[in-house]
Amino acid sequence: MTIVPFDHDQARTYQHLTAESLGIPVDERIELDSEVQLRMKLIPAGEFFKGTEADEDFHRVRITRPFYLGSYPVTQESGTMGTHITVRFDDGFRVALAT
Repeated sequence: MTIVPFDHDQARTYQHLTAESLGIPVDERIELDSEVQLRMKLIPAGEFFKGTEADEDFHRVRITRPFYLGSYPVTQESGTMGTHITVRFDDGFRVALAT
């Protein structure tokens, strides 16, 4: 598990090491139909601080399991709003998109 502080290059390295150890890709694409494709990135387990020390809401965030997160926002224009979509990968990773 990566724990802060770490820079962009260290985060990317850990992302690739996590993918390699789990035998899964860093980048995942899900085709919803012939016109809509979701691009996902692997987010590894780790800890980081959200905000700055001057913020009221400054706190540590812990991600306990790796997961895939959409690379781009899902919008009404993408045609997926209003539909709950759940995708299960063979390795047990689960992606649920908000409606």
